[in-house]
Amino acid sequence: MTNIIPLCFLDEAKTEDISKLSVADLLSLQARIDRLSAEVKRHKSILDNALELKFADKAKNALQADGRDTGTVHFIEDQHKITADLPKKVVWDQSKLTDLIAKIPAEDRSQYIKANYSIDERRYLMWPETLKNFFSEARTVQVGKPKFSIQED
Repeated sequence: MTNIIPLCFLDEAKTEDISKLSVADLLSLQARIDRLSAEVKRHKSILDNALELKFADKAKNALQADGRDTGTVHFIEDQHKITADLPKKVVWDQSKLTDLIAKIPAEDRSQYIKANYSIDERRYLMWPETLKNFFSEARTVQVGKPKFSIQED
């Protein structure tokens, strides 16, 4: 019979000590944390949807009474202070922006517009070498946060 390491061990142990556990123990911890994380995410989504259903109309009405569509409002419900944040989300039509920006004189563009360019990595990898070489001085490859998963063999 295998001893199951309690999750609270992670709160108490040093990272170095955890790294010395057997792969089977690490797998067990990882699997339990993944299950709990998925469960918490699902529960949070359900609760967030319920909160929106319960308070969205009051929040929208409070904002409209203040002449706003977005922002933060506070109101009292059952002797509890509710804070509702309905954030502004701006979406720009990229195709229209491209056309409009082209109409601004080149010397004035940087005063009004901050541009960020991106190149899809999959497409970049399919470019001819001459084009890759042309852009190579602007490209930096960095290592992201490592992820490890353990599976039974």
